[in-house]
Amino acid sequence: FEVMYGNEPERWAPALRGHDRLRVVVNYFTRMRFVDASGALDLVTKEGADTAPPGYFPWFERLHPDFADRRIVFGHWAALQGRGTPANCLALDTGCVWGRALTLVRLEDGARFTCACGG
Repeated sequence: FEVMYGNEPERWAPALRGHDRLRVVVNYFTRMRFVDASGALDLVTKEGADTAPPGYFPWFERLHPDFADRRIVFGHWAALQGRGTPANCLALDTGCVWGRALTLVRLEDGARFTCACGG
């Protein structure tokens, strides 16, 4: 765990090895919110999609064309409140850990279900 967390390297490169390779993969899967045109991650900004730093975009606005027709289910971005993503992207994090709601989606028909959290 000591080497798994950190903000460097900020982008994938095939030559990455060892701890750097592991760290960047973990960051893409668990911390990615904003990316630039080269795939570099901004791992500082955590607010909503409209708060991207200059030159960065919400990752779901830069999907590879191969993913345009695929359903993508993701979480760990509570500031989105489950909204503001393309139709094929289902944002599930609605801030349960912050006392807001837990959201589930029935994949067969896209129906959303929520229950209050906290208190």
